[in-house]
Amino acid sequence: MPRKLNQVMTSTGRLKRSCFCAVVAVIASAGAVLIVGFSENQANGMSSGRSGLFLDLLGIPLAPGWFMTKGLFEKAGNLSSLDQIVVPALLAALISAAIDTGLIFMGWELYRKMTRISDSDTLHTN
Repeated sequence: MPRKLNQVMTSTGRLKRSCFCAVVAVIASAGAVLIVGFSENQANGMSSGRSGLFLDLLGIPLAPGWFMTKGLFEKAGNLSSLDQIVVPALLAALISAAIDTGLIFMGWELYRKMTRISDSDTLHTN
């Protein structure tokens, strides 16, 4: 049975949609950061000022995981094997997706609560 458009989404549905949005944001952010990083390493790459700003803006969805796992990257030291890069990077992406899911869900719930309060105020004043 298809869902009606005016049917209210449950908390579980909002949580699933928040998780989907967070995963998409983390994947897009990781891809964008890699593209900017590769373009900066080219001979005719961007200036470090512009690319630094791009990396900061594009990396926002990855920030929570990066801050929680940056010790793993610092301990890696000489990156001689792919495992020393991939494991911390995947861990940072997973942590970022989990934290971003919570932030998106909390923002959505806060928005719903605020609109519900403003709707009830409008009904009481009429």
